[in-house]
Amino acid sequence: GRISVTHYHSAESGVISARRIGAIVGDMRGHRVFLCGPSGMMEVLADQYTAMHMRRSNIVYEDFSFLT
Repeated sequence: GRISVTHYHSAESGVISARRIGAIVGDMRGHRVFLCGPSGMMEVLADQYTAMHMRRSNIVYEDFSFLT
C-alpha cells in the first residue's frame, strides 16, 4: 500500500477534525487512520470517524501518555 503524510497546523487552519481531514485526503472508507497526539484529541477524532462509519479496527493509536 501507499502511505501519505500530511502536516496540519491547527494554529493556522483551526482545530483538526475528521471532516477536515476527509476534505484534504478524500474518501476514507476502507482506509486505515493513524492517530498520534493528546489523548483527548485522539478520542474525539476516533468518535468522529466512527460516526462517519469508519470501522474502529481501522483506527490506530500511538499513545505517549505517561502514568504518574
